Amino acid sequence: MIGKLPFVSVIIATYNSKRSLINCIKSVESQNYVGKLEIVVVDDGSTDGTLEAIRSRKWKKSVKILKQSRKGPAAARNLGARNARGVIFAFTDADCVAPRKWIGNIISTYRRFPEIVGIGGPLQPSKNNIFSALEIIKNKSLHKMRNKTIIGREEVPVGFTNNMSYKADIFHKFKGFDEYFDKPAGEDFDLKQRICKAGYKVAFTPNPILHMEDYDLGYMLRQILKRGTRKKLGEMSSSRMMLEVIKNLPEIILTLSKKTKGYRRAYEDENRTDK
Repeated sequence: MIGKLPFVSVIIATYNSKRSLINCIKSVESQNYVGKLEIVVVDDGSTDGTLEAIRSRKWKKSVKILKQSRKGPAAARNLGARNARGVIFAFTDADCVAPRKWIGNIISTYRRFPEIVGIGGPLQPSKNNIFSALEIIKNKSLHKMRNKTIIGREEVPVGFTNNMSYKADIFHKFKGFDEYFDKPAGEDFDLKQRICKAGYKVAFTPNPILHMEDYDLGYMLRQILKRGTRKKLGEMSSSRMMLEVIKNLPEIILTLSKKTKGYRRAYEDENRTDK
């Protein structure tokens, strides 16, 4: 990949996300990456008019739109990868917005460290409230690395497909995401672990994606249910969540006043149109 910029395929799996998906695609279209770029959207059986909404628009970039019956995000992303032409796959979610340098930063990292086969980065909450602060606190080690590039194997905290890329040949070598997972249940992290256990290296980079989800009590409870581990079962009640908020209140206040605003400024600086 030294010399000519590689062809990048951005793959987005979607289900009932008409409103947020349009903004996600627009953000990918607005990338300042000068290499070849395509967008592959896979609709996983939406019933809210998502498919019709994106098909009816005229997009600036090449947008390939695929559909499948309700099989889950693992199958949707694999379908997107099978139909993608790029040598680099970049994954994000329909409820995310990519800063203008997102793809360019990914490619520059691959060129700096040719031994790595995958790159992930942080998810930046779009809201600045108690629940976004709590999410940052729960992932404290990840957010502390926001100014560092970390290279390694299983210990590197990446893999989540809201902000993850792979070299296409490696993705296909490991047969992509395990479609046994027919719901969001760690199939993205599973792929990264399989790749790393085989001896390949991945990288964490401070290259954020903005998450446009409402960070409120309902969202936090849905995330707990989605993660679905026994360890999390005791956190399913709103009263338990409020105890978490109270317990972490001093750190939440500090996070709201410093960390979250700092992330927001960094995102806005990166996304300025006058650069």
